[in-house]
Amino acid sequence: MAHIPPHVRARIISLGALSRPLGEDRAVAFALELTRSIAAEIARSGDPERPLVVFESRLRRELAANDRRAAASRGGEPSPIALHEILPEFPRPW
Repeated sequence: MAHIPPHVRARIISLGALSRPLGEDRAVAFALELTRSIAAEIARSGDPERPLVVFESRLRRELAANDRRAAASRGGEPSPIALHEILPEFPRPW
């Protein structure tokens, strides 16, 4: 297996931390797939940047989709009434 440089390991760890909202199973699968992809790229070309960029983009898309699903299950965005109850300086919408 290819040696993974320390700065690449640090980026893998940070991407792993960012993937936690997806759930443990998905985060573990994501980390394994990312590590394998980076090792293969290092063995092939010696440059791990491409898989890091690809996986970071993919993670951001998955997190955005996860946020949209969570917002839909909560019933959408908070209403102005709820905002008024928390922050009295916001006027009531009626």
